[in-house]
Amino acid sequence: MTKLVWPNKHRMAFSIMDDTDHATLIRIKPIYDRLVELNLPITKTVWAYPCNSFSKWEGADTLQVYEYVEYLKYLMSKGFELSWHGATGGDDVREVTEKGLELFKSFFGF
Repeated sequence: MTKLVWPNKHRMAFSIMDDTDHATLIRIKPIYDRLVELNLPITKTVWAYPCNSFSKWEGADTLQVYEYVEYLKYLMSKGFELSWHGATGGDDVREVTEKGLELFKSFFGF
């Protein structure tokens, strides 16, 4: 078994990952602005495309919302990690997933 080595000789790490379900810029911005002030970067998940109208996640912001994307880029510049949470909040066919991953990469570089 490989032993993990944490920065500054710490013996453990703590991580927070924010699930993008129901996330809109209006809802998340006050919280993330405070996390920026505290220098407490976390992981933020994103969807590429809106959910269909039958999804309980309908209405969440996605990579289709310019202001949301710009804010996510700002968060990245502050050390926050962005993570893929799927093409949409539902079941997606391979082509939609591939297209969504390319969109994610075009915005964030990975």
